[in-house]
Amino acid sequence: MKILIHNLQRTVKINNDYVQKVVRKTLKASNYLVNNKIEKNAEMNIVFVDNRYIKHLNKKYLNKNRPTDVICFLIGGNDMFGDVFVSVEQAKKQAKEQGHLLKKELTLLVIHGVLHLLGYDHMEEKENFIMRKKEDNILQSCLKLNY
Repeated sequence: MKILIHNLQRTVKINNDYVQKVVRKTLKASNYLVNNKIEKNAEMNIVFVDNRYIKHLNKKYLNKNRPTDVICFLIGGNDMFGDVFVSVEQAKKQAKEQGHLLKKELTLLVIHGVLHLLGYDHMEEKENFIMRKKEDNILQSCLKLNY
């Protein structure tokens, strides 16, 4: 699978190699790379944006007129897997509120988005527990990587 990183915001420098490793660890931890045949040319886009951009997506596709932290679109098909959009502005705000580093928040949001593309959800209590546990496990292994 090709993992393409796009940085459409200007406030934070994004380490593409680190993001690639986070996505691959998430795929591997979910057994996606083991149990599913992925077209070699299939693409996943991880796109870092500002609040204005993600608010537009949220309104257009989810009918919510506010910024959010992450939005995912599963596309499927032979050459396009899906897109994960992460608001860096929202990540900065949430990191400050939670009292942790921006790296941790951005990592968590990338993991969260990729898990959504893989079919994980958090609408019901049981689903939420499973998804959050998987996120925490992957996050801990990713934070040991160099940024």
